[in-house]
Amino acid sequence: MSTALEESRRHAIELTNEKIQAIKDFFTNIFRLDTAK
Repeated sequence: MSTALEESRRHAIELTNEKIQAIKDFFTNIFRLDTAK
């Protein structure tokens, strides 16, 4: 049985991973626009 601390830590990690993925997608889109010119 997981404690509240473990749950909150897991939730924070998931949010961080989502932010990292969003930033990667953002820069990938910018790179595609730059190379498409």
